[in-house]
Amino acid sequence: MVGFRDTQRADLFEALYRLSHGEVRAFVSATRRGSARALDPDDVTQEVFLNVYRYGSSFKERAGGFKGWCLTIARNVISRKAREHLKRAMLPLAEGFEPADCAAGPRELSISQEEVSCLRRAWRTYLLAYAAAYRELKPRDQEALRLVEVEGLAYREAAARLGVGLSNMKMILLRARRRIWRRMRAWGGVGARAAG
Repeated sequence: MVGFRDTQRADLFEALYRLSHGEVRAFVSATRRGSARALDPDDVTQEVFLNVYRYGSSFKERAGGFKGWCLTIARNVISRKAREHLKRAMLPLAEGFEPADCAAGPRELSISQEEVSCLRRAWRTYLLAYAAAYRELKPRDQEALRLVEVEGLAYREAAARLGVGLSNMKMILLRARRRIWRRMRAWGGVGARAAG
């Protein structure tokens, strides 16, 4: 980990990932309790390694070493995601909320149609920005995203189709999504949250 922290070399990160992925995923699976049970262990594990990659420069050698640091990150990710999940599940209904009147009048219909129209325009703008950012990716990155996000293949299947290892596939996807996110953000924050 010290080598990756000091150099930020991708091959060192790949080695760390290969050596510790199974143990971190097992820890995540065993640690989910309460509202965290609804969390996908693969999603949490990927976020743990994303944080390792992002914040590798903050690693300090302590008694627990890399493993202890990773498991601390995993606990924090599980805790944060569980709180977010619980918060979404317990959102109160807006004050004065009443079910929609099926016999809405012309005013309500007009407002509804206008909102739908605004939403469609915003969605088209988002899709155009995403498509432009996607076209700037390398062909391999485009194919990786297409296999996982359009065809819905599992990472392992997509990796086999691309002829790369599973950990390499995850890094390809992570970097492709980050490039899209950065490009869309540069265009004024369009999709800064949604592009992953």
